Amino acid sequence: MNDKKKAIPVLVRTLKVNIVFTKPTIFIPTKKDKKGNEVPVIGNGRSWYVKFSFRNPKTELLEPFRRKGDINRLKTITERKKAIKILRRAVERWLQDGYSPFEEIKTTLEIKKTFTCKEAIEIALKEKQKVWSVGSKKTKIININVFIKFFSVFASKNNTLCMFTNHCIFTF
Repeated sequence: MNDKKKAIPVLVRTLKVNIVFTKPTIFIPTKKDKKGNEVPVIGNGRSWYVKFSFRNPKTELLEPFRRKGDINRLKTITERKKAIKILRRAVERWLQDGYSPFEEIKTTLEIKKTFTCKEAIEIALKEKQKVWSVGSKKTKIININVFIKFFSVFASKNNTLCMFTNHCIFTF
């Protein structure tokens, strides 16, 4: 008898898993100081950002994206470091929650080009009431009612300012 063991090939099926996005990373521009150490830099053309790649649903390729937020408006390096860490965590959370940079942003606002003054204020008021506290809500509603009365009188005299655009509503 032959005591040698025979090698039997085993086929293992594997599933191809496509990652949808890569982990967001922080990019901080640096320069070398006199000692040769890399030091963070703030300056024109030196943007700080969070970068990640996301799989394009049409091409099935990972495409790079950058999110800067308002990081580059901050003046000190310590402020920027804190803010960019928060931005990276926020971007990672968005991606985990299903955010896709390829999908259009859907708004609850009706898609109309123009609104009357009263419609515009009602829509803006409905949106703003979600974030106002109870105490400030009462005061602001009183002020808005005063404005509506003023504007209705003014618009009846001058027909020039009868309509608002989407931009006016969001600015309000």
